[in-house]
Amino acid sequence: MSLRTLAVETSHPPGSIACLVGDQVQDSLVLPLRPPSGITLAPAIDRLLQQLGWRSASLDLLAVATGPGSFTGLRIGVTLAKTLAYGLRIPVLGVLTTDAIATQVADHLKQSGKSDSSAISVAIDALRQQVFQATYHLSGSAWAILGNEKEPQLLSIAAWLDHLSPGTVAAGSVLSRPDVVLPNGITPAPAETWLPSATTIGKLVVARHARGETEDPFQLLPLYMRPSYAEEARR
Repeated sequence: MSLRTLAVETSHPPGSIACLVGDQVQDSLVLPLRPPSGITLAPAIDRLLQQLGWRSASLDLLAVATGPGSFTGLRIGVTLAKTLAYGLRIPVLGVLTTDAIATQVADHLKQSGKSDSSAISVAIDALRQQVFQATYHLSGSAWAILGNEKEPQLLSIAAWLDHLSPGTVAAGSVLSRPDVVLPNGITPAPAETWLPSATTIGKLVVARHARGETEDPFQLLPLYMRPSYAEEARR
């Protein structure tokens, strides 16, 4: 019997949730921009489950975006997923937002039949003229993180732009900034792929769970990568 999965993505506003059976999406919701996800997330999950006629007790697996992204959004999404996992006694797996975005771009390239790109560079706007960046290599119809890079890096926008190699497809929220101009030879991915979706988060977790991957819910933490403004001010 195929597993029922609830996927949560709150790393970027407005955020989204999705329900899957196996790797097939049954329904999804985009969260409202206002009020914040701390108020809307739990009611949205209840509404989505009701639309499908599911009970929370019928869930088998939880998927959640772990970052990088919004400090508050990540804290809300990961905390809720861990709480549900503990209460329902079901597994939870986290997904890097850069992995989700790279997957969306790779899927687009496959569907469009484009094979002249060598890599995907995901750059999430970290404000302060910085980005959370990760590079993914394209090999035929597959993609993988280049080298041994397991997590995104925090770079200045200028450093990221300087290190882009010709043939790279760029994606991520930093491309929404009017002051970001891509170098020659760098192709922007379609704007609809720049933000991670709960649907992609769910599919990635279902595939990982099928391979036998597990994660200790008590060890699952958001990937912040740097202190928040409030933490830096206290220091």
